[in-house]
Amino acid sequence: MRTHDRPILVVANGYSVHKARKVLKYRQQEPRLLCIHILPAYSPELNPDEYVRSYLKSGHLERLILRTKEAFLNAVKQGLRSLETTG
Repeated sequence: MRTHDRPILVVANGYSVHKARKVLKYRQQEPRLLCIHILPAYSPELNPDEYVRSYLKSGHLERLILRTKEAFLNAVKQGLRSLETTG
């Protein structure tokens, strides 16, 4: 928000944090925030990120023990590369 001087439209998933009182209060106080559109609770057809997250969790991150942030990031990158090749 600090780097934009135009109105901003935010599309968020239905995660409860996105609907918290603190967020609602911020929405009312921020004039540059044009709109926050909350997607339904589970709507992968409207939010393609859900497909990617599901793909990573079901096959690439499910049984891994990731002890460091670097290990986590490497596992995610590897999973994303796999997704690129399988399409």
